[in-house]
Amino acid sequence: MRVTVWLISLAAMLLGISCDSREVDIISSEVSIGYLRSLASDVAQPITRDIKIVGYVVANDRLGELTRAFVIADESSGVEVQVDASVVDEHLPLYSHIELSCSGLYICREYGRVLLGAEPTDSYAVDRITMPELASRLRLISDSITAPRALQLDIRDITPREQFRYVMLSGVELIAEERGQRWCDIDTLSGEYMPSLRHFSDGRDTIAFITSGECRYSSERVPTATIATLGIVDYYRGDVAFRITNHQVVTLED
Repeated sequence: MRVTVWLISLAAMLLGISCDSREVDIISSEVSIGYLRSLASDVAQPITRDIKIVGYVVANDRLGELTRAFVIADESSGVEVQVDASVVDEHLPLYSHIELSCSGLYICREYGRVLLGAEPTDSYAVDRITMPELASRLRLISDSITAPRALQLDIRDITPREQFRYVMLSGVELIAEERGQRWCDIDTLSGEYMPSLRHFSDGRDTIAFITSGECRYSSERVPTATIATLGIVDYYRGDVAFRITNHQVVTLED
């Protein structure tokens, strides 16, 4: 039932632009997200070419793993799109397959993270795109909501080039020093859960997992068994990190 509601919501948001897709194909060109990322610098720059990207929504705020944003990824890379909506997943469900027109948007690299949004009006790297504006730029590629195939990597293979790619890590385990901890720590001043790092190892290499304090499972204990998980390669305070999406964590049997 919920998938049906998602599809109706998305179809309603995109109504009026899907029929014009042939015209869009004529006047604009599709580029890889990897190419789009190559346009980013430390200062927000407008995208002046009439280009579009196609990919899957591989992360959003369904479980609070992101806030007012979603990540769109293809086989080359991914980019985080800043959105002015309190519940993005109601409008753009996780795993939607979409086309996004980028002309007139701004792109920027902030602390290693490549962000796409509206023209900056404050101290932010880019501003958030309003939902009406976003709707005018989107085209739904498929009516089905199906997760894309994840790229399976070992920890040692994860580099900044994989940022925002949809990835599977398997055979990783929480380091001994952090066993018994929850996914997020509590801020001693506010009393609320805050963004926190937990470190996982495959016996050879280690990577930090970043979890948002607003995530629905922030208070859960981190599994101590060997796990497989799906998510995105992210950055946190300038370092590569892994972010679980849709709470996809499976305990592996010995």
